[in-house]
Amino acid sequence: MYVRVLQGPAEIQFKNGSKYVGNLENGLLSGQGMLACHSGERYSGHFVNNKLHGSGKLQFKGGEYVGSFRFGLRHGKGTLKMGDNLIYEG
Repeated sequence: MYVRVLQGPAEIQFKNGSKYVGNLENGLLSGQGMLACHSGERYSGHFVNNKLHGSGKLQFKGGEYVGSFRFGLRHGKGTLKMGDNLIYEG
């Protein structure tokens, strides 16, 4: 039996309206990519095994975070901007 695993550059439109443009490795989001979620959140940066991992920019309603991610969570140094005036760095 032959099973084809998606590799390399891809553009995926998910049933829920989210869209991914970037690299796949063994069928998973890996490497550089951009994910636009149906909820309005947008992430541009590195992925490993379908998770935000490495440096990237996450935009969400009311703000954005630019910095490091590890296994899908903000981790390490980064800048969080909320609204017009509130900025956290660290």
